[in-house]
Amino acid sequence: MNRNDPMKCFINDGVLTIMIGVGVIAKAIELDPDLAEFDETTLEWVVPEIVDADAFVNEVMHALKAESEDGTTLIHSALDTAAMNAIEMGATGIKLPDEIIASRTHTWEGSGNG
Repeated sequence: MNRNDPMKCFINDGVLTIMIGVGVIAKAIELDPDLAEFDETTLEWVVPEIVDADAFVNEVMHALKAESEDGTTLIHSALDTAAMNAIEMGATGIKLPDEIIASRTHTWEGSGNG
């Protein structure tokens, strides 16, 4: 992997790994329309300029790992959101509480104890 490689996400030996090249993160920030401002003098949009990608992405990494008052990080929030999206799209490998409750009800009814 090098600094200009796009995001890669894979599981290897039971470990979820997410890798993004530093250059890709820097370029994504430079292209973020929410950070652009219109210069009334030149009548042009001005975008941020990353002058030191390594330093900037180091700060981004610290922000990703910073804990809130309850101990969660932006990474925790991203994983929670990704998990919810996967569940909403019909993810396999998970049994939700309503399924567990329903299976208990069927088991009890079938055992003559219900």
